Amino acid sequence: MSYPSTLTSPEKTRRRTRRGADTYDNIEPLLVQLAKLDPADPRRDALREKLIWRCRPLAEHVARKFAGRGENFDDLLQTARVGMVAAIDRFDPDHGASFLVL
Repeated sequence: MSYPSTLTSPEKTRRRTRRGADTYDNIEPLLVQLAKLDPADPRRDALREKLIWRCRPLAEHVARKFAGRGENFDDLLQTARVGMVAAIDRFDPDHGASFLVL
C-alpha cells in the first residue's frame, strides 16, 4: 500500500490540520475486528494498515502536545507513530479498556 508523501514528511503534516474533520467513532469496532482475525488471514494486514492510516492524526496530536520541550518535532512524531502502531497491534478488546480515552 502506498502512502501520500505526508506520511514521511512531517513538515507537510504539520501545516495541514483538520480539527473536527474526522472522528474516531468507528475505530474500536475495527480494532475488535482486527483482534478476531487470524494472523494468517490476508484481510488482517489490510485492516491493520487502514487503522494505522486513520490514527495518524491522533499520533500527530500527541507529538504536538509534547513539542516545545527541547525535542525535535520529527523525533516526537516518529515516536508517537511507533507508539500508535504498537497500541493498535497490542489492543485487547477483552481487557475492557477503551482504545481512546476522551
